[in-house]
Amino acid sequence: MRIINPKTIVQFLGGQKEDRAGYLWKRKSENKSSFKRRYFIAYGNVLAYYEKRIDKEPLGVLFLENHVIEMIDDLTMVVRFLTVKELPKGYYLRGDSTDDVEVGAYPT
Repeated sequence: MRIINPKTIVQFLGGQKEDRAGYLWKRKSENKSSFKRRYFIAYGNVLAYYEKRIDKEPLGVLFLENHVIEMIDDLTMVVRFLTVKELPKGYYLRGDSTDDVEVGAYPT
């Protein structure tokens, strides 16, 4: 399993223009606790998330390549890993509006 520092990835992507940014509610699929509000920035097929918009370092990154994005309802999507068994099953991302979770806006 590769271990990648999210800070290094975002520094590498720093020169690129973000494709989309905004707040979403996030929780891991195997975690039944409540959703946490996070600020997300999409750079191509990389989705970085932060605790707050003003934060310089991400809490983590999701590589959307080798993932499937499915809509659960109008406001909730799930990002699932396709093949990697040792990683979490995926993440639930929920928006405050349907524009927040427009699946076509997130490249895979």
